[in-house]
Amino acid sequence: MSSQSWPSCAASYLCKDCGLIPIWPCFASMIYSGVKKFEYRKRDPRKNVKTFFIYETYPTSAITGVMIVNSVLSGDPEMIWEKTFCSSGVNRHGFISYYAGKKIAYALKIETTEVFSSPIFLYEIGLSVPQTIRYLS
Repeated sequence: MSSQSWPSCAASYLCKDCGLIPIWPCFASMIYSGVKKFEYRKRDPRKNVKTFFIYETYPTSAITGVMIVNSVLSGDPEMIWEKTFCSSGVNRHGFISYYAGKKIAYALKIETTEVFSSPIFLYEIGLSVPQTIRYLS
């Protein structure tokens, strides 16, 4: 992926192994503030991807920053909840509902974040709205 079309605030984060991750605005705010230190996913993210551009879903509908992940926890949803709930930003009911019927839960452990000074709209960089993690290369 060429960094030429990306604003300079984001271009420095572009790398061979990075992703675009859709997150609800309320959760993105908690991630940026440091309250939410784990981002839950139903699918196993690629192991080599540590840099994720945060695409805030509607009504923001833009990339607002980046998060660096230092590890991914996986296992039985109950075990993942016990290890992460204190820094999850979600309640137990929401967690259980999200993983209903799933045997494995994934939790991305967020190391650091940066909020961009202005949002990046996907049309500006030639991307469409991701429904799940989109890997950029």
